[in-house]
Amino acid sequence: MTKKWANTLNRRRFLTAMGVAGAALPFASMLRRHAVSAQTGAPIRFIAVSNAHGTWLPYWRPRSSAGGFPTESDFTFDFAPSPLAPAEKSILSPLEPWKDKLVVLDGVDYASVTKFDGGGHEAGMLAMLTGGKESASDGWTPTNISVDQYLVDQLQPGTPLNSLELSVYDRGGSGIYENMSFRWANGVPSPVPAELDPYQVYLTLFPNHDLSESERQRLLLRQRSVLDKNLKELERLQSQVPAQARPGLEAHLDGLRGVEQRLAGGIACGDMAPPSLVDPQDKHQVPAVTKLQMDMITQAFLCDTTRISSLLLFGAGHGPAMPWLGSEFDIDIHNGVAHAVNADDEKSLVNEMITQRWFAEMFAYLLEKLNVPDPLGEGTILDNTIIYWTNELGDPAGHRSWSIPTIVAGGGGGKVRTGRYLATRTRECNWPAEDPGTANCIWGDDKDKHFPHNRVLTSICQVMGLDVNFFGDPVLASDSRFQGTVPGLLNS
Repeated sequence: MTKKWANTLNRRRFLTAMGVAGAALPFASMLRRHAVSAQTGAPIRFIAVSNAHGTWLPYWRPRSSAGGFPTESDFTFDFAPSPLAPAEKSILSPLEPWKDKLVVLDGVDYASVTKFDGGGHEAGMLAMLTGGKESASDGWTPTNISVDQYLVDQLQPGTPLNSLELSVYDRGGSGIYENMSFRWANGVPSPVPAELDPYQVYLTLFPNHDLSESERQRLLLRQRSVLDKNLKELERLQSQVPAQARPGLEAHLDGLRGVEQRLAGGIACGDMAPPSLVDPQDKHQVPAVTKLQMDMITQAFLCDTTRISSLLLFGAGHGPAMPWLGSEFDIDIHNGVAHAVNADDEKSLVNEMITQRWFAEMFAYLLEKLNVPDPLGEGTILDNTIIYWTNELGDPAGHRSWSIPTIVAGGGGGKVRTGRYLATRTRECNWPAEDPGTANCIWGDDKDKHFPHNRVLTSICQVMGLDVNFFGDPVLASDSRFQGTVPGLLNS
């Protein structure tokens, strides 16, 4: 009898209370999501971030507090690795204040590619979120869809947008160099085009942005009316349900009262002012556009407009110039810096460090934006998000698809063990030594020992609530090396 009451309340009476006039349905949908969150805790969000051009691993990898090789708990980004530029800190130095919110994964490889002797810009773009490789039919599509779209299909989050794909300064379109997300279309994994212009993203997130003040107030009054009606109906039901069913009802009420508090000050998640109109293809505007795109992701999460997003910082295989770093970087970064990396040319290593450190600065900005109270539950949005920061290459000059610089950030709702450095495979050298350029030390050239990034993707799936032990190209599903999660990454 109690079970029947609970089912009746949750599925019929509550939905009836939410069922209002068509004009208020989007708001009613938000109320339902808030009520569910009150029962289950804040939803877990996912962000995939990728930037171009690989890295110089010795200047990316953290060091111990004594300057030696890092350990799981003893690591720092706050050091100057190059004798040529003693004032220049390491690539990840902007993340020093955020160490306790992330995990450094050292030795992650696109083994789904290298297993078949593949590599390069194209292979990396196709593999990073799919855990697959180039399709044998054309070489320009992956063998399966990307993990973000897989999460959409499996979780069916019910948010206004299934996912939000953004990019910064690429050549536009849906080519292999400009997309990291793929979903099925006519039986083929096809690119999900990313939006370059923050203003267009704003229009998507806030379709009522151009309402006058009087229209905004009318909308606010209508939403409050919907809320009051639902609160009164649920409060009336409190006296009618058995004691065993009351916790669920009280959770619904707590969620709606939270919405009521937010509405008291206006339409809280819609308070963001329209972004400045900038040319997303102007190289001088890249820093501003990057921050605006990160602002949009944060706002989408605050409004629960979506829970899944991706951000591509520069398409693979091309520039742009980075004049904001100085006149010497007002060149084609792809060929002039990344592919010029040479272990025997210290200046080339410093240039790579400076350009890649800028991406770390932007990543730190994203963490800061997400580190705000979560309106749908305990903690911050960052605490309830898992972020996967990757790259299409490891060694930029060699076009290698292994030793990919990889960071996992955010608490994932308490499921991620943050504040650690994890070496995913055995190092075959004693670094830093007098000769830190040993190939196996820096890159790990033995492909049979490569650590599949599929296990990072599987870890993401598990954090998001899916019971899976493999994600990627189905051909690899039976290979035990590709199965499971990253050892030590998740809380058991």
